[in-house]
Amino acid sequence: MKGRPRTKERDERVKEIMAAAKVAFFKKGYFNSTIEDIAQRAGISKGTVYLYFKNKDELYASLMLPLVDEFTELLIEFEKGVSREEYKSGAEIIMKFYETFTRIYHYDPDSLRVFQVYHLLDLSDVLGESVRKKHRSIAKRNGAIAVKIYSDAINQGLLLQNDPVQVVSALWALFLGVVQVQGSYLRVTGKDHVLDTLKFGFSSFAKVLSRTPEKSEGEAA
Repeated sequence: MKGRPRTKERDERVKEIMAAAKVAFFKKGYFNSTIEDIAQRAGISKGTVYLYFKNKDELYASLMLPLVDEFTELLIEFEKGVSREEYKSGAEIIMKFYETFTRIYHYDPDSLRVFQVYHLLDLSDVLGESVRKKHRSIAKRNGAIAVKIYSDAINQGLLLQNDPVQVVSALWALFLGVVQVQGSYLRVTGKDHVLDTLKFGFSSFAKVLSRTPEKSEGEAA
């Protein structure tokens, strides 16, 4: 029982530091932000931040991990459904990718913005080696699950024979690109077209990638 308050207190402190870190990184960027900035925004000492995070790299990376872990869980569930042959058309598969990505979009928009900056600025070579290895390992794992989903759908005759790696990469790029561009428009105009644009993009992919169901004998051509 004695350990619970300390654990709760630690969790709350970590949340406070991460919230302050998001503000600092968004306002000043990764390179111009410091542990001192983050500590000041959190109303704590720099030393307290170091009790929970080794350095700025680890803190920055921690902002993405909950989002990435959620993405993994969604992909695993998606893959199970494909393995059970729950999907009856290629369009269903592609639109399930759409649903999975949009759930990530809604899960934590701020963490997704951090993730986008990580890719746009190619921070993989800036962050420490241990952080870099961890993220590459997670990315490889998630990519493998997504590729298996697409490959299984091809084998089930739902999707056309295309390179699964290329298609998955294209779908991921479509997602990140639309969120980035339409997200910037949203902050300027206040008009949110992110989901509509994503749905249009994925629907277009579905039409191109789906295998047309074969007509039964006697059906008019």
